[in-house]
Parts: sequence; structure tokens; C-alpha cells
Amino acid sequence: MSERENPIPFLLAAAVATVPGVAILWLIFSPQPYSEDATRAPKWLKDLCRVENEPCRHWTEIVIHHSAGEQGDLKLIDHYHRDKRGWQSAGYHFIIGNGTLSGDGQIEVCPRWLDQQDGSHCTGHNQTAIGICLIGNFETINETPSPSQLLNLAQLTAYLSVLYDIRPEHIYLHREVEGALTLCPGKNFPTRKFFALEEAIADDYRPR
Repeated sequence: MSERENPIPFLLAAAVATVPGVAILWLIFSPQPYSEDATRAPKWLKDLCRVENEPCRHWTEIVIHHSAGEQGDLKLIDHYHRDKRGWQSAGYHFIIGNGTLSGDGQIEVCPRWLDQQDGSHCTGHNQTAIGICLIGNFETINETPSPSQLLNLAQLTAYLSVLYDIRPEHIYLHREVEGALTLCPGKNFPTRKFFALEEAIADDYRPR
């Protein structure tokens, strides 16, 4: 995906640095997240992503991963990340099942999302990026996300992108992140289909 940055915020930021009085313009024109109620996403998705306290964190990126294993769920990944890597919990914010240890397309919410913590899924982006992992290995021959996985990934990504005003060019496959030494989420991940579906759903979710 090519960068399609809007130059206005950067010009305003430069003005703020030299003319303090322009700061109010920066606050007006800089990207702001929508309120949960303002979005047109379905209630089940809003409920799924809701945390106890209104998130004060303004996420700016989303990174899509695969687990690189045929089976899995939040419990399995959480156990692996705690015991094998010494992390405090699963490194992702959301995990989407493939029907093995959790439901096909089932979205599991990780502790890092509920606590609005940094991820541990993409070096250099863990403080700014929401990490979403699909169970499966899409680098192996003929293995792709199930229709339910792809649909729920698109719906989840669309809602989060609208809620936090994350631009399409800041939604990445893991391998697309600068400096990433990985094939994740695999050569068989249907990139064009996913982004077309996500953008259509995001347009439907945006406030009118």
C-alpha cells in the first residue's frame, strides 16, 4: 500500500512550532477518534471491543498476523507467550479462531486490549499498533483464512479503524511493516480481497 498522507496536519504542526496561537487550529484539524456511539457498527462488535474505562489511548495503526500454526486459540497463544517467551500475556490484542480450539471466525479479546496495553507483536510499532492474529498458517500450500475468519477480520479492522480514525495506509500486513523480517501473514493471505472488504465495511460503519 502506498502512503497517501494528508499534508494539512503536518503543515499545521509546523505552524504550531513557530506560532503558538495556531495551536487551536491543530486541535481542530488533527485526526480525532469517533465516539463508540457515533459509529454505525453492530452492537455485538461494539460490545466485544468495549473496555471498562473509556480508552484514552489513540491507536494509530493496525497490524495483521497469522499464528503460523494449524491449531490455536487465545489460551494456547497466551500460554506459549508467557511460558516460552516470558511475556506477561499474549502479545496480540485480538485473536480470530479457525474452528480448531475456538470457533471458526470467533474473535477472542486478549488481556492487552482490555487493559489498553502495548502489544508485543511488531517491533517498533507495539506502542501504536493494534495487533490482530488469525489462527492458521497461510504460507503453506492452499491454506487461506476461512470465509468466517476473513469476514470477521474485516469487520473488526473496519470498526477499529473508524473508532480511532486509522487511515487505510496505516493498516498493514505484518510483512509490510518497514524492517519486518517475516512473511506473515503468508503468501496465501488474500490481500486484495481483504482490503476491499475492509474498506467497504468501514465506509458503512462511519457516522453519517
